[in-house]
Amino acid sequence: MNDKLLPLLKQWAALEPERCKPYEGQITHLRTIERWLPINNLEPSWDETAKIQRLVQEAIISRKLRSRMESTPEGHHHATLLDLHGGCHAIGDDTEPAIALLQAYVSYLEQVAAKKQGAVA
Repeated sequence: MNDKLLPLLKQWAALEPERCKPYEGQITHLRTIERWLPINNLEPSWDETAKIQRLVQEAIISRKLRSRMESTPEGHHHATLLDLHGGCHAIGDDTEPAIALLQAYVSYLEQVAAKKQGAVA
């Protein structure tokens, strides 16, 4: 899981540094509504993965996005995010729900950044 999680966390930190705190190439803290929480992304346990998923969900809620998580009986997870006002639609797909949700959120942030760059150009 770490081979997928760490690159996604790094992308998140690059796109939303007010929520992800990088240190020496690693993501060491994620921002909750009230404080920074430390995370261990080098050896993510079940608790760490659940914490990351909760913090991604907080970020999604703070942006007032519609979200949907579907799971198959085979253990596959599909996350969908929809921004009704900005017109963005993002998806994530993985066997880990936290990774599927983070994939969708990072994709959404990339779309927002691309729209901002297009508006500036």
